Amino acid sequence: LDGSPHRLTPESAVAIQEALGSDIAMAFDQLVDPSLPEGGVEEAMERTHRWAERCLAARSRPDQALFGIIQGGIDASLRRRSAAAIGALPFDGIAVGGLSVGESKAEMSATLEVVAEALDNDPRPRYLMGVGSPVDFFSAVERGIDLFDCVLPTRVARNGQLWTSAGKLNLRNARFLDDPGPVDPECRCETCQTFSRAYLAHLFRAEELLAYRLASLHNVTYTLDLMRRLQRETGTAIILITHDLGIVAEMCGSPASARTITAAAGTLQLSGHRRGALDDQRARVGGQRDPPPGGPGGDLGAAHGVVLRSATGCGVEPCRPRRCRPRPSRRRRRRH
Repeated sequence: LDGSPHRLTPESAVAIQEALGSDIAMAFDQLVDPSLPEGGVEEAMERTHRWAERCLAARSRPDQALFGIIQGGIDASLRRRSAAAIGALPFDGIAVGGLSVGESKAEMSATLEVVAEALDNDPRPRYLMGVGSPVDFFSAVERGIDLFDCVLPTRVARNGQLWTSAGKLNLRNARFLDDPGPVDPECRCETCQTFSRAYLAHLFRAEELLAYRLASLHNVTYTLDLMRRLQRETGTAIILITHDLGIVAEMCGSPASARTITAAAGTLQLSGHRRGALDDQRARVGGQRDPPPGGPGGDLGAAHGVVLRSATGCGVEPCRPRRCRPRPSRRRRRRH
């Protein structure tokens, strides 16, 4: 906090995670830009392998899972070497790091394909770090990934972007100011069951903190529901680990039950490739066009118990904040 330098080592990284008591601890690794020359990527990869051995040696909590991390950029040969090195160590799970840091979607998919082939039938859970886009889930799950973590669902929510069964919504657009429909008619979250698009659009324009919470709650619910659909299609457990534990706790009922989302990762069994089983779900998520508005005067919002926005206000009486009132004329009389 005071700007002083601190030395972080594999041993201290493990000690910190053990003190925090997380269900899953991650080995200390070095992330580099995949566009660096091969020599720089290889050096970081070899350092990651040495650090992985030191993390295992420093481990003292048998009740905490420890995952190793595969590095190697987007170079296929380096990824194979890293998968072999990390796979040979007695980790509880295997993570794939160094992706979603600027490479193309095609490069990420090709890298995951290489890792999947290299790990072959390794039964330990596989965790793709830092990937949280719904479209990216399919490419990863088809290649044997079981766990994800990302801040993307809540980060884009705080900017007004909501994910729905019909595509993306940007609630900062003027078209939603008088839209009485729910964010997503197919969603079961409190946001969709209680509030309208118009009300959320008002909250964002008024810069109310409730906007960020309701939008985040919806995006996390949407993502977890997508995980459940993928699980049904593939017949295996697929888990999203979100950094916003408070939001997940609210959905699950208690902080303790929220932690089981992470704890369950230790019992996952890998099923290998799931290609071909996800076509229907991919089609549902693939459309990125904005869904049509519910339409003023329609009963779509009422059917879902949402708040309707009137022509001059947010629809919540007696709420008439300044930004919700009709704007006065900008013309001013000149003083004589």
